[in-house]
Amino acid sequence: YVEQILLNLAVKYDLIPKNRLAAVEVPPGEQRARTASPDELTALHAVADPDLWRIVTVALLTGLRQSPLLFLDSRSSHSRPDGPWLRFSAAASPLKRLPRDTPLTPTAWAALLGSATTVAKGRLFTRWDTERAFKRSWAETCVRASVEDLRFHDLRHTFATRLQEIGVDYEVRQALLGHTMPGMTA
Repeated sequence: YVEQILLNLAVKYDLIPKNRLAAVEVPPGEQRARTASPDELTALHAVADPDLWRIVTVALLTGLRQSPLLFLDSRSSHSRPDGPWLRFSAAASPLKRLPRDTPLTPTAWAALLGSATTVAKGRLFTRWDTERAFKRSWAETCVRASVEDLRFHDLRHTFATRLQEIGVDYEVRQALLGHTMPGMTA
């Protein structure tokens, strides 16, 4: 079944001309839908160091994935009349796209700035040189906060769920999350 899913995606992105297994029925996959509760976020905030909490704040307010956040560069930020935004180039993977433009709330902008008054040149989160180092910090913080089974990616689910709860249109949520495949946002 996994092969058929991969072949369907390969056809969709013009990597192969057709999927010979298209007639095989694919069962629905299990989707992880874990979100962070307010109590868990409070517990994480209480024990997280300022740098980690900055990146958590931006994740919760933008829905961006871990890797784009960790390697976010100052050149990605720009101002518009309605406030600060992030702009991303085309994603390396056709499956995990980034939104082209992401608006920033004042809280997200403040988290990106940290204690600075302007955006520093270069990477905004230089403390973690690899995703592995960040994952270790995240896991240790979750243990100290007594928060179980919360992955960093679940903050993206939390963002999407909160948008849905406040009535943000499906198309807007889809654009903010960078989803292009139908049904992915649901």
